[in-house]
Amino acid sequence: MSSLKNMSNVIYKDDEEYPELLRQIGKDAPKQLYYKVRFKKSNQARPYSHNLATQGCSSVRHVPAHLSNARPIPVHLFDNCLAVVGSRKLTHYGQQVIERIVGQVASAGITIVSGFMYGGDAVAHKTALKVGGRTIAVMPCGIDRISPEDQEDLYNEIIENNGMIISEYEGDMAPALWTYPRRNRIVAGLSKAVLVIEAGEKSGSLITANLAKKFKRKIFAVPGPITSSVSIGTNMLIKQGAEMVTSAQDILRWFRGLTQRRRPENDALVLKGHHFTGQASSDLRVDVKGRASKATSLRSEGGRLCLRGTALIGVEKNILDLLEREPFGIDELSRDLEIPVSELSVKLSMMEMQGLVEIKQGKYYNKK
Repeated sequence: MSSLKNMSNVIYKDDEEYPELLRQIGKDAPKQLYYKVRFKKSNQARPYSHNLATQGCSSVRHVPAHLSNARPIPVHLFDNCLAVVGSRKLTHYGQQVIERIVGQVASAGITIVSGFMYGGDAVAHKTALKVGGRTIAVMPCGIDRISPEDQEDLYNEIIENNGMIISEYEGDMAPALWTYPRRNRIVAGLSKAVLVIEAGEKSGSLITANLAKKFKRKIFAVPGPITSSVSIGTNMLIKQGAEMVTSAQDILRWFRGLTQRRRPENDALVLKGHHFTGQASSDLRVDVKGRASKATSLRSEGGRLCLRGTALIGVEKNILDLLEREPFGIDELSRDLEIPVSELSVKLSMMEMQGLVEIKQGKYYNKK
């Protein structure tokens, strides 16, 4: 049994700490959540959320009075969650898809939520951790039980790296047939969107997708070979209206659009992905169109600052220089810049969120 067995805490549905999206599913929301987390301030994972008020915000949330001795929950862990579900009999194709797409999404600061089972769930958790991202594992058993038992190392790694283990059941309760579909409602309820990697015709992944539809969540699905039994479910979801996903950009663009639709046009947003070390009278912010709201001489760590009106150097400058001449597809940019597509995709996504570039019909443009 894990050395972290005795560090569980509980939050109730009426606590401020309770995840708001999960609360919104009404009677389907569990009355309490038991959780395990070990927050490390040195962790470099950055939240995707654009609504940080200041650079100097607290690194953890305040817990309710009755939880004054509980372990704090990392800020923004619940703000932008993507549920990732897939077959327990994950194919090589499915694993490649998770490592490519989920890796880039987690790198951009989206919290990855899954159900901790072997197969798609486990690979999703591991991929998020590998890129320094955050992940939440929703258990079908008591919070003090590890199921499957042979994933104890993954269980501990999630806790030790700013992730979280969650269950609606306390103690060492064993999983049962009925606890798995009930767990799936939490996976869907915590998340703004659900990504289905692979799914058989009657799989648990389709249960999660149906719950996501019930909760009015966005559903993404990865197309698969028509000869594969674990692609029957995903291909069916796409036919029924789920958005087909072929790259991380499909998901990140949706999250970016969701943020912009919910914020006033003139609302200032702290630039995601940069830690500024210079002195200035106020935080440097950009609005949703990427315009600098203050002219400052702040320098980011490493001496680069990716904003118009400042000296751009490094990869960002090279990208914009190329796009000044003509639009490029990501493969063309990768070839000309000699940067792997996976790395370039994350960089372009961040630049798109900052209003520096835009994409039309699969090609990137310098946003003038």
